Amino acid sequence: MATVFIEDLKVDTVIGLCEWEKHVKQTLHFDIDMQVDISGASSGDNIDG
Repeated sequence: MATVFIEDLKVDTVIGLCEWEKHVKQTLHFDIDMQVDISGASSGDNIDG
């Protein structure tokens, strides 16, 4: 397993439940740590799967 880190990702989007929220852009901030099985990545050089 490998850990993939994405830090300080900022995404401007329209999000919300209230009607006024659906008309205002908000910035979402993400810090993501993912465990990924990369064992298949080294089994060959076929990038199609």
